[in-house]
Amino acid sequence: MVAVEDVSYDFGHAFRVRPRASGVPCARRRSSLWEGAVGGASGTKVELKAGSVANSKGDVEKLLGRLDGSGSQDEYDAAAELRRILGSELPVYLLAKFRTSRKWQARCACVFRALPYARDSEDAVTLGREVIRDRSRVVRYRAGMLLAYSQRVGVIPELREILKQKGRGPEMDDVRAALDALEAKNPNYYVDRDHSGMVTMTIA
Repeated sequence: MVAVEDVSYDFGHAFRVRPRASGVPCARRRSSLWEGAVGGASGTKVELKAGSVANSKGDVEKLLGRLDGSGSQDEYDAAAELRRILGSELPVYLLAKFRTSRKWQARCACVFRALPYARDSEDAVTLGREVIRDRSRVVRYRAGMLLAYSQRVGVIPELREILKQKGRGPEMDDVRAALDALEAKNPNYYVDRDHSGMVTMTIA
């Protein structure tokens, strides 16, 4: 089997699909970002790490604003700095940014950056649950990936209800794949939709 690495939107975290299972890439209310992050899904107040270069809410908002889904070096650098400053609390801020982002590219960037936190962060899972209903199919694709990787079985009833309400057309393929991965307890099934065993998903 030839391994093909999906590098269409690989900024700071490993994401590989072997072989490539999809051609889907991820290619304003500014004042509310910080306020929304203070509560988050878990209600946890976030404190910036001591000694941080970016040590004010304005600095964090500027870094979040650079997560635009462009795949540029500038976006890569901003994401790395946010991870350094916020650590495991980054999903709180990504959730807040998603809720205020009008462009699908920025919303997709929020989901992508939250992927590595999906198994440990309630805010990351909340992001996935909200994004799975997004109007952009590209964004929904990443949301389904996040939920599949999270392996949170509590999401299963919600995905079933979405399918019940929205029907079973091709636009719901990603919801079905996420549900399949959760029910089978195998996140690889999100990208290995034929259950061939030849496709794996690695997020680190």
